[in-house]
Amino acid sequence: MTSGRNAEERIDAIIVGAGIAGSLVAKQLGERGWRVLVLEAGLGDGDQGHERAVDLDRYRSAPAKVPGAAIARNPLVPSPDVPDLGGTPGGGYRADGYFVQNGPLPYSSGYLRVNGGTGTAWTGLTPRMHPEDFRTGALGYGRDWPIGYDELEPYYRGAERELGVAGDLAEQREHVDLPFAEGYSFPHRPVPASHLDRMLAERLDGQHVQDPSQPHPTALRVVGTPQARNSSATDEHGPVCEGSASCIPICPTGAKYTPRRTQDRWAPGVTLLTRAVVDRILTDPTGRITGVEYQRYDDPARPAAVTRRTVRASVVVLAAHAIENARLLLASGLANSSDQVGRNLMDHPVLLTWGLMPERTGPYRGPGSTSGLEGFRFGPARAVRAPFRVEIGNWGWVWAVGPPDHEVASMLHQGDPAAPDGRGLFGTALRQALRDRVGRQFAFQFEMEQSADPANRVTLDHRHRDPLGSPRPVLTYDVSDHVKRGMAAAKAVSDQIFALAGAEDHSRYEPGPFQPGWFEYEGRPYAYRGAGHGAGTHIMGERAADSVVDSWQRCWDHPNLYAVGCGSMPSLGTSNPTLTMAAITLRSAERIHRDLTELRDAVRLRSPATTAWTGPAQGSGRSSDHGPLSRPLHGPTEGPVRGESRPMAHDLTLPPVTAPYLLPFHYGALHNIGLDYLVDPGPVRDMLAKRHPDLTAADFGGRACVTVNYQLYFAQYPNGGGITQEIEYSIIAHPTASADRLARLSYEEFAQGFDQTKLLGIARLHVLCDNPLAIEAGTLLFGEPKYPAWFESVMPSPNGPAGDDTWTVTCKQATLAPSGDGLDRRESTLFSFEADLRGLPRLPVNNTPITGYGTDPTGRPLAGPLNVYQPYQYLPLADGAAERVRLRVHDASSEIGADLTTLIGDAPAAGAWTYQSPPVAAHNRPYYVPRAT
Repeated sequence: MTSGRNAEERIDAIIVGAGIAGSLVAKQLGERGWRVLVLEAGLGDGDQGHERAVDLDRYRSAPAKVPGAAIARNPLVPSPDVPDLGGTPGGGYRADGYFVQNGPLPYSSGYLRVNGGTGTAWTGLTPRMHPEDFRTGALGYGRDWPIGYDELEPYYRGAERELGVAGDLAEQREHVDLPFAEGYSFPHRPVPASHLDRMLAERLDGQHVQDPSQPHPTALRVVGTPQARNSSATDEHGPVCEGSASCIPICPTGAKYTPRRTQDRWAPGVTLLTRAVVDRILTDPTGRITGVEYQRYDDPARPAAVTRRTVRASVVVLAAHAIENARLLLASGLANSSDQVGRNLMDHPVLLTWGLMPERTGPYRGPGSTSGLEGFRFGPARAVRAPFRVEIGNWGWVWAVGPPDHEVASMLHQGDPAAPDGRGLFGTALRQALRDRVGRQFAFQFEMEQSADPANRVTLDHRHRDPLGSPRPVLTYDVSDHVKRGMAAAKAVSDQIFALAGAEDHSRYEPGPFQPGWFEYEGRPYAYRGAGHGAGTHIMGERAADSVVDSWQRCWDHPNLYAVGCGSMPSLGTSNPTLTMAAITLRSAERIHRDLTELRDAVRLRSPATTAWTGPAQGSGRSSDHGPLSRPLHGPTEGPVRGESRPMAHDLTLPPVTAPYLLPFHYGALHNIGLDYLVDPGPVRDMLAKRHPDLTAADFGGRACVTVNYQLYFAQYPNGGGITQEIEYSIIAHPTASADRLARLSYEEFAQGFDQTKLLGIARLHVLCDNPLAIEAGTLLFGEPKYPAWFESVMPSPNGPAGDDTWTVTCKQATLAPSGDGLDRRESTLFSFEADLRGLPRLPVNNTPITGYGTDPTGRPLAGPLNVYQPYQYLPLADGAAERVRLRVHDASSEIGADLTTLIGDAPAAGAWTYQSPPVAAHNRPYYVPRAT
C-alpha cells in the first residue's frame, strides 16, 4: 500500500468495498503493477493493533454480543444487525433499522459496513463446495453454474493459501468426497477438535439415522471443519488461535483471518479511502463505465460536512455485500437488461436444535464450531428436500436462547430450571446449578441450501432513504417448500441424534420476539435464523438473457464493470460461502488484469497520452480516515472533482468541435412539447449540486422549475441521417458565477421569453434518445447526459384530424445494439405523459435561443444555445387546466424514474409549450385523369 503520492499517477481500477473480495482483487491487481483505488463506505483505517484493543473493549461492554457489537456506531453508514428484527406474539415479524422488509418471512441476516466488511466478524469456517453443488439443475431444482468444481479447484487452493486455512485434507477427501490436487496440503494443520466434538464422535461415529427423504439410513461421522484461523503461528498468517471464544465479532489475537491481513500486504500502487460512500456508477453513451460518484465524510456525527466527489478509472469493480452491490446497480440503472439485478436473494436458513448432554461439554471455549456432520449434503434426496450441513456448536445455547446471562436471570427469579419454585437460587446453590446446566449445553446448526428464486429480491423505494439520501434496500423474502421440507427432515434427524447421544432436547419453536423466522409446516412449528450468507443478487450465468454477470463476474451489459462476491453465486450448496467467494474472486482478478492489459495496449496504439490521477499528497495511503484526498482523483481527460475550484474559471475560449461535425447543428424539422413543473427547491438544489455544481436553480417565487421536453426532429449527420425522438429532463438554472446579471422574473415572465440575458437555461439531468447518431452528437458536441431509449408517441399533425391537440408519449428502456448502429429495445416502460391541450388559451412567445447546459469531458460547464426560427406556443396551466396533463412514472427503480419521483412527485404542471415546424413541402390531393379510350 502506498505511503504517499506527490506526483501524478494512473488510476486503473476502482474497487467499491474493502471486504474480503475487494481486498483480494486489490492485492492481485496491485501485485501486477496496476494503480488501484479502494473506496470503503465504513470506518476503520487506523493502527490495527490499537483498533483491535478498542473494538475488544467495546465488545466486552456491549449488552448484546451481536456481530456488530465490536464496531463503532456509524449513523451515516448503518449496518443491518440482529436487533433490527423481531418476532410478534401471534407469528410474523417486525423489521426496523436499515432494511425495509415486505416479504412473507424475514431475511434474517445482517452484514457490516466497515473496513473489512463482514470479514471482520465472520465465523472463519471455510469448507469447499461439493462438485455436486455446481450442478443442482440436473437434480431438478435451482440453477447450474457456468463453471464447475474442476475449473475452480486451482483457485480454491489460492484462496486457502491467502486466508491461511487449517484442515485435514485426507479427512475431507475421504468423508466429504472432495477432489484435491495431487500432493496438495492445507497451509495449516487442523484446528484441534473440541471436547464436545470428541464426545459426540464417541457416541455417533458409525451409527445410522433415517432421513425421511432417503430410502436408506445415513451413516454418521463427526468430521473436522476447515477454517481460516491459525493452528500454529507463522510469519505469513500471524499468531496462533488461543480459544478466546469471541470469534464473532472479534478475535483478540488476530489468529482468525480478516481482510486487514490482506490489506497489510497490498502493493504501493493500492490506496484505500475509507468513509467514501459510492452512490452512483457513471457511464458514457455507449454503456461503458467511466467511474463513480461518492460522498465523503470525516465525522459520522456531522452529516452537514459531507462532500461529493467524482473519480474515473478504466475498470470499476463492485465488491460490496451482495445486497449493497445490487442496491448500487439498481440506483445507477445499470446491468439489468435481464431484469435479474437484485433478484435471487439467497441465504442459508438455519434450523437450530439444542439440549443438554449427560456430561459436561466444555462450552464457550475455542471457535464457535470445529466439526460437523457431512452426510446430508449430497445425493438424490436433495431433489426432494433442501440438503443441509450440520454444524456442531461449541458455544452452548448462545445463538438459540442467548448467553449464559439468561440462565443466571432465570435461576435468580425462578429457581432450579429442573424444578422451578419461584423462590430463586443464590450463593453456592446458584453456582452449582449454573455449572451443571450451562456446562452441559450444546447445539446443532442445520444450514439449509436455499436455491435461487427470482421472487426473493432487493428493490429500491425512494420513499425510504438512508442518512446520506440514498434509497435503502427493500427486501422481499420467503423460504420455499423445498427448504421447509429440508427443515422437517433435519428435525427428524436431530431427534434421532439426540437419542443416540443420550441428550435432553430443549428445542422450542414459538412465535415471539426472539424467533422472527417462526412458521408452521404440515402442522408442526419451526423457526430459522439467518447465517449471514447473502448471495445471488447479481447472479452468474451462461447467457445475458437470464443473468447479470458472466463466469468472470463481468457484467454482460458493461464490459468494464465487474460485480464480485457472493452476489454472483448461482447456488450456495451447504458450505459457508466465503472460501468459494474468494476463489471466484481470484479467478476474476486474472480476467480484470487481462482486460486492463488489453486496454493499455490499445491506448498505446492510439495515442501516447496517459491516464492520470492524483492520490494523497502526504502520509500513508491508509491515512484517508483523517481527511479527504488532498487532490482530486480523475481519469483520462478528467479535470478536478466537481464542486472544487478550477483553474481558468473565466477562460471564455470556445470549446473544440469534435470531428467530423460542424457547428451550428441544423435541424430539418422539429416537433416539440415541454411541460414545466414548479416544485420544492430543496431536492432540486441537491440534485443540481450533484450533476451541475457550477449552476444554481432559478428561483420563481420560492419555487424551482423542472421541465420535461419531448422532441421529434429530422437531422442529417456526417455519417447518416434520420428521424430522432428524445426527451430531455432538466432543471431551469443559471451559472452561479453570473447570478448578478439576472433579471428578476416570475415563472410566467420566463415562460414568455422575457429573459433576454438567456442565462436561464435547461440544466440537463437526463436525455433519452432513440438514435445512436444523435446520442453520439449530443454527447460530443454539447456534453449532454444522453443514453438510449425508445418511444411510442401520438401528437398533433397537419395530416391528422383538425383541431386535435393531444400529445401522448411513452418512453421505454433500450440499450445500444452490439453493432453500434441501432437499439436493442426492451418492453419495460420507464415513464409516460399525456397532455390534452384542446381548447386551452395559448400565447405566441419568443423564448429562444434556449440555452442548454452540459458538461465537457474535463468537468467544465458548457452552454449551447438552440435557436428556433418561429414562435413557440405557451399554454399557462391554471384554474384546473393542470388536470389536462398527466405524468406517470412506471419504473421508479430506474434512474430517470427515481429522479422524476424525487423532484416532481405528484406536483401539477404549471405550463406547457409547443412548437411544430411549418411544412416545407406539401403533396396535394390527387385528381382523376381521363382514361384512354
